Amino acid sequence: MICDTSRKFDVIGFRSYLRGLVGTKKKGDFAREHDVSPEHLSRLLNSDRVSQPSKKLIKKLAGGNQAIYIDMLTLCGYEIDADELGETDNKPPVSMDAHSYQLQAARTINPGLRRDEVEAHALWGLAAEVGELQGIYQKHYQGHPFEPEHAKRELGDILWMIAEYCTAMGWDLGDIMQLNLDKLRARYPDGFDPEHSLHREAGDV
Repeated sequence: MICDTSRKFDVIGFRSYLRGLVGTKKKGDFAREHDVSPEHLSRLLNSDRVSQPSKKLIKKLAGGNQAIYIDMLTLCGYEIDADELGETDNKPPVSMDAHSYQLQAARTINPGLRRDEVEAHALWGLAAEVGELQGIYQKHYQGHPFEPEHAKRELGDILWMIAEYCTAMGWDLGDIMQLNLDKLRARYPDGFDPEHSLHREAGDV
């Protein structure tokens, strides 16, 4: 693993990512779990001057999660060494997982907003982005060609707003996804059934 001098340490992105990792945990608890001093963690999160974290520190902060480790290496300006990561050229790319997406999306949340403002921004933004996706179809009915790539980009913006809302609430996007699947599995144990949709159990919302 070497430092790529053509890239810079993204301090703001790294700090946002690290804050997402800490989440709703107490900073002292997170520091102990990752074998980092609370003072060092505090400096990483709050100091105006933060030097590039070492590879060893990044491994500790990643807590054994390879996807998080790669994300943090990238934010810190390190070149990814495929041999060290045990990858081969023939290995298929790994799909983005919900947790990593949420952490990376949080990098571009406006740091000047209060938590309640981030929550409100996500809700208003979600409505706006859904409207933009609908607008593509509205123009299609007026004779404009449908552009799949444009629709994909708007769908990505919708997902970003959902991730922002989860971050504001201190929720993990992956947990929300699993909660939804669990609810649907309980409601439709054998797949969709109109009867189960019309006659739901008490509390099934």
